[in-house]
Amino acid sequence: MSKMRQFRHIYIACIQLSLFIVFSVSMASNPAIMARIDNGDYSGAYNMLLDENSKHPDDAEILFLLGMCAQSGNMASLYLKDYIQKYPEGDYAMDARGILMDYYSSAGLLITAGSLFETTGTNRVISSSDLYKSALYKQQLGEYENAAELFQKALETDDFEVEIWAELGLSDCLLSMGDYNSALSGYKKLIDKYPESSIFPFALMGISETYRRLGDIDKSRVFYELYRERFEAAPRNIEIEAALLEKRSVSNEQRLKSLIEVEYYIQVGVFARKSNADTCLKKFRNLRYSARIVDFREDRKTFYRVIVGPYSSETEAQREKTGLEHSQGEKYILFIQ
Repeated sequence: MSKMRQFRHIYIACIQLSLFIVFSVSMASNPAIMARIDNGDYSGAYNMLLDENSKHPDDAEILFLLGMCAQSGNMASLYLKDYIQKYPEGDYAMDARGILMDYYSSAGLLITAGSLFETTGTNRVISSSDLYKSALYKQQLGEYENAAELFQKALETDDFEVEIWAELGLSDCLLSMGDYNSALSGYKKLIDKYPESSIFPFALMGISETYRRLGDIDKSRVFYELYRERFEAAPRNIEIEAALLEKRSVSNEQRLKSLIEVEYYIQVGVFARKSNADTCLKKFRNLRYSARIVDFREDRKTFYRVIVGPYSSETEAQREKTGLEHSQGEKYILFIQ
């Protein structure tokens, strides 16, 4: 689903850019410079700003506008980084960070882009679009828990244009974290609330992917076929289509056997580092549980899932999960294999 997340990123960036251009027109004290910016003559504005900067090297506004108008991405980033370093609490610090986040993200430097949010001064209000983009960067890096937290914060800003995408991002993170019930609930809520919005195809795809991971290929097919029927030009999902083809090739006898052999596990942790997974594994084995580590790939990164079990029925697994949650003071997730 990386192409779909990229589309969402571009969509939000366009919203922020349009707002920023309107805001920027009112910033500078030099009307000639602002007239050029207003007319899209950034090269002419840049040359005038260079002259102004030589006369007023300590003018924060001029430094920021140099970063806005510089033609080269690298040159623009130098001015903006200089502004942030000199004026970390300046009037345009958040705007400079936002532009740099977009620049680094487009260059594939997601860790650098995400760090711009983390170093933001606590005295400033962070915009909903910056919260969303920071969450998206974390999600692309596989830091799903951090991303989910940022998406949740974006939801609390009452910015409708960002809110619906943040709701989708939160559901995507829950899916990647293995919390399938919450992910399904989030996707279905989006379909119910926004049936005519651009969010609809992404939610359909999310539901189909969730059912695929749960092993319910029949339900996955229903939502995927609806997605393909209504949005023919939208990106295809190779993994779902492969699962649907495999399902069609399985005989009734094999299908029955696969259902009989389903095993239930309790997921007690998901880690990006093998050492952390080993620590978790040791903990539950010391508690006399049958536990093991299962690695898996998400967005080209390897993660380590610690599971307890197996249990022959969902009832048995749910009963054991309840006892574990009570004794450990944490919430766990059922995992089907």
